[in-house]
Amino acid sequence: MIREAISSHPRSLQKRIGPSEIGTPCDRRIGYKLLGQEENPRGDAWKPTVGTAVHAWLETAAQNANLAQVIAAGGQIEDHELEWVTEQAVTVGYLHDGTAITGSCDLYHRPTATVIDHKGLHVDTPIPTPAGWTTMGRLQVGDAVFGRDGEVHTVTRVYPVNMRDCYRITWSDGTSIVCDDIHQWPVEMKTRRYTEVLRSTAQLADDHLRHYGAASRPERVYRSRNTAPLELPEQDVPIDPYVLGAWLGDGSSWNGTISKPDDELFAEIARRGYTVSEPYGVGRNLTRNIYGLAEQTRIAGLRRNKHIPAIYLRGSLQQRLDLVRGLMDTDGSWNSARNQAIFSTTDKQMAADFMELCRSLGWNANNWEQTRQGFGLTVTAYDVAFNPHDHNPFVLPRKADKVRVKGSTRSRHRTIKSVTKIPTVPTVCIDVDAPDHVFLAGEGMIPTHNCVGLASLRDKKANGPGQQYRAQVHMYAAGFLMQGHPVEHVAINFLPQNGNLTDGWWWSEPFDMSIAAGAMARLREIEKKVRATGSVEGLPSADAWCAFCPFHLPGSTDLSAGCPGETPSRARGGFASMVEDNTQHTRRKTA
Repeated sequence: MIREAISSHPRSLQKRIGPSEIGTPCDRRIGYKLLGQEENPRGDAWKPTVGTAVHAWLETAAQNANLAQVIAAGGQIEDHELEWVTEQAVTVGYLHDGTAITGSCDLYHRPTATVIDHKGLHVDTPIPTPAGWTTMGRLQVGDAVFGRDGEVHTVTRVYPVNMRDCYRITWSDGTSIVCDDIHQWPVEMKTRRYTEVLRSTAQLADDHLRHYGAASRPERVYRSRNTAPLELPEQDVPIDPYVLGAWLGDGSSWNGTISKPDDELFAEIARRGYTVSEPYGVGRNLTRNIYGLAEQTRIAGLRRNKHIPAIYLRGSLQQRLDLVRGLMDTDGSWNSARNQAIFSTTDKQMAADFMELCRSLGWNANNWEQTRQGFGLTVTAYDVAFNPHDHNPFVLPRKADKVRVKGSTRSRHRTIKSVTKIPTVPTVCIDVDAPDHVFLAGEGMIPTHNCVGLASLRDKKANGPGQQYRAQVHMYAAGFLMQGHPVEHVAINFLPQNGNLTDGWWWSEPFDMSIAAGAMARLREIEKKVRATGSVEGLPSADAWCAFCPFHLPGSTDLSAGCPGETPSRARGGFASMVEDNTQHTRRKTA
């Protein structure tokens, strides 16, 4: 239905400000609209058309209900006071220059005197689970996945496979995920400061091209916060994790010996319950036998087959840290200049598994492939560079003492480098029972949002429709009242974006004229300022809403070209406080 609307009925842009925009939290956005500023073009037709198409469908449904009323009662349609008034144009107020503020309200229900307004990932995407890895397409209701809080959460719903416009999102650590245009991402957006917002893939792509062009640096705009360390129960493992890491790094694949000149390393192994032999050999080849380790490696299938067993990758937080520390004490180093830890190996799979360990701890990790020469040999080496925070990745004092574990902001985030359109692939959407509706996806364990429709509805049910929508529907109600219709209640019909209209939800409250009057008073105050100066200079913006704004232009130094979104709101909260002030003033006047 919506795709047909895009191709056959292109959506026109509203040139003048209407009731739907008056409640927006940003004064500047209203100012630009009053000044007739040209809006920035957007590339995706789905987003602006979806509401129009669904509204048209609902209008037809209401008209059919009216027709059924006439047929049941008999006579002509003009002989009846119809139950539903659809898409009624109303005037809700006037500007100082006499300009009427008009708009079309979706529905008016005569019997109740109520004014009503209507308001996936690629199936092959890897998904980390407590049992290992699966794919998005294999998830079923009841399956366990991780939230960005590190806790295990449950899949509560799996939606049908879609074939939509698709994109590849790539982050600064090289991680990439393929998803469709409406899949939602919890990202932090840079304005004056970073603020978390929810953005669709199409919005991310749109904003990058709109603000910076094809050769841009979009990582300056959006970033993804890393997951918290995965919280898992302790596993019954055959070898102590630290000892396994040390043996994987500098142990003999044939037996249970480890060659390392550091007494502290063997003291740590002994502290973990192992008996360690006296050293033999010289220099860096100083070797000790770890009694019982040879048999443990044989039973674990590691003899002449060094690797990290899968059970260790899903061990408890402490077990995973111990494994990392054993590997780093033997094959790791610290780069003080870059404030980075480096793990080096010639085993490609070992490097990949180590990166998984780092990401499961909430650390950024990058893998660099290099060719190295030494001892007459040329080998391919893999260096995994990572930024630890909260935990030191070493035990050996000579290494651990160099580390600054507090971590920088960069160590806790990954920036989005590109959002590239690709050929359409099958995608699927899920719901999870995490409180924030976020789960981890991709080899990089990137936090991503579950199906946006129901999550948005849950938010509306918990917190109400928000001041913008409340102001809009009360203004429409005021318009109906001025036309002579009785109005007792206002209602908003929230529709999910998952294609299932049965999941919709109704919100309603008694009509309050003071809310509409307060919104109009705020509009007139903004009008006076922009008419006096001919610009939006001095008007506050609302940073959290910037990416929704068609006038947003990050980095702009010329307000006539676009808004950088960096002017702080009034100390009392800008939009909300102004509407509250005007509403209270109106109530006092009418009391």
